[in-house]
Amino acid sequence: MSIFLIINPLSFVGWYVFGQVRSFPLWTNMLVIDVFLVIFVVYYNRLRPLIDQFFRRRKYDYLEILGSVTQQISGIIDVDELAKKTLLGIKETIYPKGVYLFLHDSERQRYFLKASFIDTEYKSQTKDSAIVFVPEESELVSFCRDVAKPIERHILRHDPMYSDIQDEAEELFSYTDTEFLFSMNIQDELVGMIVVGKKETLQEYTRVDITALQNLAANVASAFYTSLHHHDILEGQRLMQEVMLARHIQENLLPQKVPEVSGLRLSGLYMPSKEIGGDYYDFIVQEDGEQGNQDVYITIGDVSGKGMDAGLVVSAVKSFLVSLTRYNHSPKKVLSILNYDLYKYLSQQKFISLLLMRYVENTGALTYSAAGHERILVYRKEKGDVDIIKSGGVVLGMLDDIAEHLEEHDLRLNKGDKVLLYTDGATEARNMDENFYSLERLTETFRNNASGSIQQTLNGVYQDIKTFIAAREQYDDITLVGIEKE
Repeated sequence: MSIFLIINPLSFVGWYVFGQVRSFPLWTNMLVIDVFLVIFVVYYNRLRPLIDQFFRRRKYDYLEILGSVTQQISGIIDVDELAKKTLLGIKETIYPKGVYLFLHDSERQRYFLKASFIDTEYKSQTKDSAIVFVPEESELVSFCRDVAKPIERHILRHDPMYSDIQDEAEELFSYTDTEFLFSMNIQDELVGMIVVGKKETLQEYTRVDITALQNLAANVASAFYTSLHHHDILEGQRLMQEVMLARHIQENLLPQKVPEVSGLRLSGLYMPSKEIGGDYYDFIVQEDGEQGNQDVYITIGDVSGKGMDAGLVVSAVKSFLVSLTRYNHSPKKVLSILNYDLYKYLSQQKFISLLLMRYVENTGALTYSAAGHERILVYRKEKGDVDIIKSGGVVLGMLDDIAEHLEEHDLRLNKGDKVLLYTDGATEARNMDENFYSLERLTETFRNNASGSIQQTLNGVYQDIKTFIAAREQYDDITLVGIEKE
């Protein structure tokens, strides 16, 4: 008896059948049959995968898979083209029978079946035409977003990790006839899901296959996010450009050069917050042709709110003031007219607190009027202390006529005296404990820094505010204006 009959029962069957039609010796029949079986086994297990790889799976290297697919979709904005290239890349590398792509529909709060590639047929749908979807509030979506691990159908009922999503996941797998689900996440946001079926070769998925698909889903997530939010991103970029332009214009409205004035030294400091603010300060010089002197108007103000509209009000106020101070010398008169114009054009939608000082160069007189602005701090060098003066008045734009609420005062300064004007961004600056900087601390800091020049004084005050705020984000614009009597 041939040893082949012992080690391979199929040899006996083959010998019997083959022996009925061929009159060869027994050992020859056995040898031929077993050689055939060996060749078949080698072909099936070794040669066939190599042939399949050569002719159909040239991207079998998974590192190459990730690189080639992500490279192919790089820069694509059209979501349909992006979906097709992604699914085609998976089909040509992993060779599943079917692969499905679900994408987020933020308007309907669901994940809809965007595209599928089953056998050789590719189908695409829109948000409106899709009939297969997964609700945004489902446990399955929560799992994909929070856990972000592949969901495997064959262990769905055995792994406690899937206990809350078993029914939902099984329903999706059954409907699509698939085996694995991969999440497409960007940070804490689930962009979509890729669902794949069995391999065409009927071979099992290896851990290398699963890891490759998981990495691929992670890599294409950003491309789909950009595609889905493309218009929002462009709109955000456009608005950001407009904001930056408006901020640039606003900063140009501030004094680009401090005027040289006989008898006074002036200084200003403006530190905006991230948004377009409503703070404003200016030094407006008006020549007096008849007297051969010049009047200098020193002003500081704060528009209610922030943003583009506040910036536009600042622009209007500057234009009005430059014009009004040319023909009206009284700060009170200027504020009264300015208020009427703002009331008429702003329709009580915006208000601005403003303090206006006029310095007459040939006499050294300094007068001021205020419309609901912050207090005036005056450092008296002789006594080494700070006077706190209430500015008075009501904010501009609230009433049509505020003349009776305005007052005009003289401010007498001696040599070495300093004046600090500020907006509420200074006193209302907050630290990490939500405490305000306060008028008391501003007064003390002003006093402690009053020995240097007026520019050094402002820098010292601002540095103390920054130290107080520390790591907390700056809440509002901070504007400081300093005056020193020579």
